[in-house]
Amino acid sequence: MDEFENDKSLMSGKGEWNEEEHPRDEKGRFISINEFRYIENKNNLGYNHPAHLYAKNDNDDVKFIQLTHSKFISDLNIETKKMFKNPNPKDKREAYILPHSNNGKLSDFGKTKKNWELSIEDENLMKKYRDKPFNK
Repeated sequence: MDEFENDKSLMSGKGEWNEEEHPRDEKGRFISINEFRYIENKNNLGYNHPAHLYAKNDNDDVKFIQLTHSKFISDLNIETKKMFKNPNPKDKREAYILPHSNNGKLSDFGKTKKNWELSIEDENLMKKYRDKPFNK
């Protein structure tokens, strides 16, 4: 897969999202968060899968990257990216991320998972795919 070129423009819908360049304001721009939650809305593509939520605004819109145990999602023809360390300390299986960012509502997710965390290597891996459109 070609290397994703960073574009700092949030308005272009791609590139690395940057809190310093795009802080929260009265219009509800996104702020940085770092949470893991399960997708609980049955209408969402990743129902019952964990996700890393990395941005939220005042309207409870969130940006997230979905996690899985699968190397390949055959239904969607998507090759996943292997994480260096599973963020769930109780799960010793390999973890993967879908190589794109999704948008959703906070109400589509369950409670925050306690003690889940990203390694520095996985944080850097995810930055490559933040705000990258689905399947492009």
